[in-house]
This record gives sequence, C-alpha cells and structure tokens, in this order.
Amino acid sequence: MTEQQLPSWADPSVSPADLDPQGLSRRGLLRGAGLFGAAFALGGVAAPAEAADQRLGGDDPRLAYLVGDHHIHSVYSHDAKYTFSQQARAAAKYGLDWMVFNEHSNFGHAAYGAKLEHAEIVKARAENPRQLIFQGLEWYIPAAEHCTVFAAPGPHETD
Repeated sequence: MTEQQLPSWADPSVSPADLDPQGLSRRGLLRGAGLFGAAFALGGVAAPAEAADQRLGGDDPRLAYLVGDHHIHSVYSHDAKYTFSQQARAAAKYGLDWMVFNEHSNFGHAAYGAKLEHAEIVKARAENPRQLIFQGLEWYIPAAEHCTVFAAPGPHETD
C-alpha cells in the first residue's frame, strides 16, 4: 500500500462484484463476441496459405517478441485504484513482459509524485524480476491529445 492517503473512490474494501459494469449487458457482450467470432472465422478462410509458414519476428533468433502496455495508472492517478505491486502481479499473470506506469502529469506529480512513485516502482521491479517496469507520465500536449513519455531505468529516470 502506498503512503499516500487513498481517495474515497479508490476504497479497496469494495468487492469487484459490486463495481458498476458501465452499462455493458451480458446480451450485448455475447452479441459482440458472436460478430467478432464470425468475422474472425471468415477472415481465416480468406488468408493466403503461405502466411501460415511465416514465423513471427522473422528468422533472426536474437529477436524476441515482448508483450507490454505503455499506459498503466496506479493509485497516484485519479482514475485508477491499484498499487504498483498489484498491477505488476496482474500483468505477470496475464503474460505481460513489460509495462509503463504513467501517471497523469500535473503540478502535484511534478512537485512530489514522481519521487514517491519511484520508490514503489523499485519495489515492484524487485518483486517481479522477469518484467521490464518503466516509470513515465501521461503528457498532455497543448491543443492535442496526450502521449506516454518514459525513460530507461537508471539514476535519472525521475528527473
């Protein structure tokens, strides 16, 4: 758990079963899954035969395909409720090789958030040595959307 006081909306005592599903009905989910399955099946029929012979990543044995996520928030952002360690364990469980924690960039993050986060990221790295865990931030670009900014682990990653 972080040393930061959790906001009321991030109460970990609320059961996942009690969380609002955001209007997704079981019927709508099944309908969408059925349409996706039909489209996937038809797409497989039309694929050329030679595509099945190609290996992912080409023929270079020095290369490996790594699965990751570059947009993960923690309790340091207003729209997430899990700690770094919880996120890293879940990522490992579902097969992620790398992840970037990128909290919302604001004045609070710049003043004290990045340094507090870093201690927890170092802990998550120690608990999950087979994962590449990066620290970053979600940068709001003036008159545009937002993007992920992150750096390689090292002595200046929070500067």
